[in-house]
Amino acid sequence: PISHEVCFPATSSHSQGITSIALDRHFGTSLLTGSSGDYVAKIWDLTSMNKLLRPVKEFKPFPGHQVRALSFSPD
Repeated sequence: PISHEVCFPATSSHSQGITSIALDRHFGTSLLTGSSGDYVAKIWDLTSMNKLLRPVKEFKPFPGHQVRALSFSPD
């Protein structure tokens, strides 16, 4: 995005509120969001993001467990 902020529409974001967020500090091109309400984590590629705002990948890290904290591996 050209701006310093992104407003995720409900159609591509989480079904519940985003409760965790992490930015890839090495390159700064990937964003990870998580929700403790829908148990889902999503990876967003900031370099190829367009107006549709679709995540690159969506997954449930541990089915039935809330996503409360996120981070990228330093390596």
